[in-house]
Amino acid sequence: MADVGNSSCCSVLCLGLLAACGGEEDKYLPPGGNLVDARPGSDAPLIDAPLLDAAPDAGPDAPMAGVAPVITLLDPMAGTIVRGMLRVEVDVVDADGIAAVQATVGNLTVAFTKLMGTRWQGVLDTTMLAGLVSPTIVVRATDHVGAMGQLGFQIILDNVPPLASLDPPNVRVINAATAPGECSLDFDPLGGDAPNDGESVPQLIELRARITDVGNTGTLNSTLYIPNAGVASAVLYVFDDTTKPLVVDTNADGVCDAINPQIVPATMPMLANEAAVVALAGITPTGDATFGATTFGGGNATSCVAGMPTAPPALCLGESSTIVIDTPFTDQTQVFGVPPIDGFNCLGFAFDARATNISDGWACAATVVTDQVGNRSVSAPLRICIDSDGNRAECSAWGTTTTANRPNCTGTVSAGVVNNTPCTPRTFPSTGTANDYELIFP
Repeated sequence: MADVGNSSCCSVLCLGLLAACGGEEDKYLPPGGNLVDARPGSDAPLIDAPLLDAAPDAGPDAPMAGVAPVITLLDPMAGTIVRGMLRVEVDVVDADGIAAVQATVGNLTVAFTKLMGTRWQGVLDTTMLAGLVSPTIVVRATDHVGAMGQLGFQIILDNVPPLASLDPPNVRVINAATAPGECSLDFDPLGGDAPNDGESVPQLIELRARITDVGNTGTLNSTLYIPNAGVASAVLYVFDDTTKPLVVDTNADGVCDAINPQIVPATMPMLANEAAVVALAGITPTGDATFGATTFGGGNATSCVAGMPTAPPALCLGESSTIVIDTPFTDQTQVFGVPPIDGFNCLGFAFDARATNISDGWACAATVVTDQVGNRSVSAPLRICIDSDGNRAECSAWGTTTTANRPNCTGTVSAGVVNNTPCTPRTFPSTGTANDYELIFP
C-alpha cells in the first residue's frame, strides 16, 4: 500500500478501517479534510506511489525500451473519502509509447482516455460499488510492445447521506470504562424544551436537530471507526401550507430524500409556495448525562448497569438539558440549533413564527443536511401546531400533543409532478422495546 504522507490516514488504511447530494460528481474529501476539485488541472499534490508487479525503471531520466510503463498517481490521493463519479488521473511514462490504460475496482473496469502529454484520466461510478467501504483501485498501463505496469491504491467510499431528526428517540450515555457499562437515565438529545411531533407551540419555538453523518459500512463484530466526510451544512425549513407536502421522494424508492421542489425558500415568506428557512449551527459538545437508578430492557439489558445517583448542572440558565452529545472517535457535535448560540442561549435561539410570517395552525418543519462530499438528505417532517396569539382557536394548549388533524407533510415526485403519496423518512434507530435506548459513547 502506498505511503500517502498522512499518518492518520495511513493508520486507518493499515488497520483496515473502511469508510455516505447528487450533481457534484467531481468533488471529494482528501485525508487532510479540505474539499478538492478532481477535474483536470487541479492542484492536488502528487503522490509517490510504488509500482506493483512492474519492473523498475532503467534510468532516472527516461525509461528504457521494453521496460514496463511507470505509473504515478496524480488524483485523488490514496485514502481520500470519495462519492459518486470519481475522476482518477495518472501520469504514465514509457519509451515504447502507451497503448492503453485502464482501472479495475471491485467488479468494474474502466478505460482511460489520454489528456495532454503523459496524463491519462478515467471516471469511475462508485455508486456501483454497493457494499464496499475501502476498495483498492488498480491502474494498469500497457505499452506498444506488450509490457504492462500497474499501480494500486485505496480509497474510502462515502455514498451515504447524513441522518437528521427534529424529534429523535431518547438515548442513553454509557461509561465504557466500567464493565458492564454504567449507563445514564434515558433523555431527549435535543432537550425537553424542543417540541415533539404533534405538539402545540407558542410564537417562539426552540427547534433543534440531531444530525450525524453516515458513511458506507459493512458487517462487523467489534467497535470500529469507519471514516465519513462529516456534516457540512444544515438548513431548517418551516412551511405552513399543509395541503402540500414539505418533504418528498424523488427517485421512486419510497424514501423521503428532498424538499418539495415546488417550495421556494425565503427569509420572509410572502407567497403560498414559500417556506421560511434558517441555517442551523452546530453546538459544541459539553456537559454530562444524569446517572442513577433506572430500568433497562431489550438488548441494552446486558450492556448497562444502573449508575450512582448524580445530577449534573444544567448547561445554562433556563435550560433543563445537562449534555450535548457528540459522535464517538471524531467528537463532532450531533446537536444543531438556531443561531445565535451563546451563554444565555447555549442550545440556540428560538424560531420566531410571527417574525417569519408563519400563520397560526399546523405547520411542517424539516431539516436538509449536506455532508462534506455532497451527499444530501432530509429529516422526517416535524408536525407542530403554532398558536402565536395563545387563544387556542387553532391548537390545543401549549405543550400538549395531539393527533387530531395532524398533517402528513410527505409526498412523492412522479414524472416531474408532485403528489401527496406519502414517503417514508429515514430515522434514528429505535427498537420499540421499552427501556431499550440507543447507547451513546462519550
